[in-house]
Amino acid sequence: MQSITFAAAILAALPLASAGKATVINNCDSGVNLWTADTSRGQKGPHSVSAGGKWSEEYYMVGDGDASNGGVSIKLTTGNDCEGSITQFEYTYSASGSPNLWYDISNVNCKGDACPFYSGGFLLDGPTPVDCGPLTLVCDKVYNLWNDDLATHGMTSDEDLVLYLCGKDGGSAGSSASQSVASSSVAVSTPTSAAATTPATSTYVSPSTMITATPSSPAADVAVANVVSTEEDGEVVTEVVTEYATEYATAVVTQWAKRSPEPHVHRRAHQHNHPHWRK
Repeated sequence: MQSITFAAAILAALPLASAGKATVINNCDSGVNLWTADTSRGQKGPHSVSAGGKWSEEYYMVGDGDASNGGVSIKLTTGNDCEGSITQFEYTYSASGSPNLWYDISNVNCKGDACPFYSGGFLLDGPTPVDCGPLTLVCDKVYNLWNDDLATHGMTSDEDLVLYLCGKDGGSAGSSASQSVASSSVAVSTPTSAAATTPATSTYVSPSTMITATPSSPAADVAVANVVSTEEDGEVVTEVVTEYATEYATAVVTQWAKRSPEPHVHRRAHQHNHPHWRK
């Protein structure tokens, strides 16, 4: 019994494995600001990271590391205020379990080209990389809605996570194409055949958007002049016959899914429980 107690005391005295770090490297052409937020330390910042600069912190365990305490949000913006359109680098460091560190990138507070790193993109380098290239309107590797739980990844806490803004080498985060919706087209029908045109749309529909086409409907009557030339007794007679064709248009409506009023709490054991400053 004494030997068991002695062994337990030795194990308790052993230092915990050193935690890794969360790092942000700014490869953009201008500076960014970041804040850290969690339920123990509150919100701290801004921390300014100049172009070519770096910010880092050792993984912070909130409270006793229980999932109910939530995790840490690193809020990033090119502006001066921690509100509006921001991107969040999030992690939860747990006291137990394997994996014991969960991480993700969240764009729930911005959309499309309003996101701060839309132009330059970003790459989160970790066991499961999160790569969102430049000019990507909707990146399917991140949280676009609060419950996009497939964007969460697990790892051991002794590994590092490095977020490269504007790509690992600067200016590019990898190969990607912009996810966009083309503008609708309009056709004028002839008097004998009136058909609506089909607008071009992206083949990719993200969880955060819903693309619907409204039924074709008459928009206006358009006058069409038909010029007819005939010969009568050696003279040319020109007749102008005015007919009316109906103009049809098919509109493409992009509806951003209404965000839930619920806080951004992931449906896993690594619940973050931190505010997201949703507008």
